[in-house]
Amino acid sequence: MRSVSGPPEATIRLVTQNGDDDPWSLPNARRNIAVLVLDGFFFALGYNFLSPISILPVFIARLTPVDLFAGSFTAIDQIAIAIPQFIGAKWADRFAQKGRRKWLKAYTNLSGRIPIAITIVTIAVLGDSHPSILVATLMVAFFLFRLAEGAGVPAYFDLIGMVIHPRLRPRYFSWQQAATAVGGIVSAFGARWVLGALQFPWNFVASFSVGLTLVVAVTGVFLQVREPPPVSDPRPTGPASAPPAGPETSHRPAWHQSVVAIWRSDGGFRRLVLTRALIGIAGMAPAYYAVSAVRRLAASDMDAATFGLIALGSQLVGTLMWGEIVARSRRPWFLVGGTIIGALGALAATSATSITSVYPVFVAMGVGTSAQIMCDMSLPMQLAERAEASRGMYVASYNTVIIPFSIAAPVVGGAISAISGFDAVNGVAIVAYCLAAASGATVVGMLGSRSRPNVPETVDPKVPK
Repeated sequence: MRSVSGPPEATIRLVTQNGDDDPWSLPNARRNIAVLVLDGFFFALGYNFLSPISILPVFIARLTPVDLFAGSFTAIDQIAIAIPQFIGAKWADRFAQKGRRKWLKAYTNLSGRIPIAITIVTIAVLGDSHPSILVATLMVAFFLFRLAEGAGVPAYFDLIGMVIHPRLRPRYFSWQQAATAVGGIVSAFGARWVLGALQFPWNFVASFSVGLTLVVAVTGVFLQVREPPPVSDPRPTGPASAPPAGPETSHRPAWHQSVVAIWRSDGGFRRLVLTRALIGIAGMAPAYYAVSAVRRLAASDMDAATFGLIALGSQLVGTLMWGEIVARSRRPWFLVGGTIIGALGALAATSATSITSVYPVFVAMGVGTSAQIMCDMSLPMQLAERAEASRGMYVASYNTVIIPFSIAAPVVGGAISAISGFDAVNGVAIVAYCLAAASGATVVGMLGSRSRPNVPETVDPKVPK
């Protein structure tokens, strides 16, 4: 066996969970689900005043003619979230031993709000007189903001694994993402009004300020989760029970060894990463939908907020739809359906000739995004429990492996758009979406035939060879 997580003391088993238990039997189950759903709602209520798919790209497009900068925020978002997750997984192990996962998530989140506050002050002081400084400041601040969020991701998913029964998770993820979409819709209306009521750049200063206030306040909601106390490893401790010395137990493996161990041992993980990598490559098209509308169709700031509103409304419908499909079929059909819808959206973007004809593009974008979110939130955890391995380490490994594709997509998309236009970007995305649908179908078949949705919750430091 190769260790890919924390020490044996971090092992936690909830003996109350088995195939015959009532999924609501976990302590504080209803309260915790309600709190986590509200957390998603209030976070989205603030976050979408700083939306990386509509608000931030349009702000950057007003400051610089370089499309690569405007379209890079989705890549920055994914990269920054993924980079610190192995450090976050180690921290999560330590905080888990004290039953304080939620506090780790709160500390990391609050630290990431500080760079956004500095950026708002910078914009207010400089106005639009120094666009290069504003572009650099905003991109760095958004990177640090999401970097701090990423450090708390392993603790967040480990907390979900502890307080929500496996049979409830598909519906929980759909409820949580639906609440997120509702919060985003409400904030999109607010952002649309703010951006239309004030002059540039004060409209964006006001939008960013409202968003920052809300994403700080939501931490108080998240801390209302009641985390169960840690359950010590039942194995006896002391010299008599110490494991024999040897190469397998003499030291803790480095993060890259953990990734390699999971990659080699789990064929399902490899298939999922391939599918997600293709979806990441296809993401070069959605990254430039708003920028394309500004460049080709002279979309206004209010139009940008409308695009975000449409995408979020579609995401709401998509999350509810995918959640019910998975809960009933026990298969992640969103891997196939979401990618096909994404391809249709990229196809529609090539023929858009007016602002209203862009709306269906953002409908497809919202439904496709909901499928991607369901994939990222549920499948790494499901594979970890299927292998009886560390949830935090699987989530960290998954997000780390897809980093290169998140980096490459907007960079390559920006280069293609500069040489051949946005239609060429959409064409490449369509091909990648179709390949992702085919790869996703193999994952659906594998999980449908071999997954064990009701196994006891385990955080185990071993991954089978």
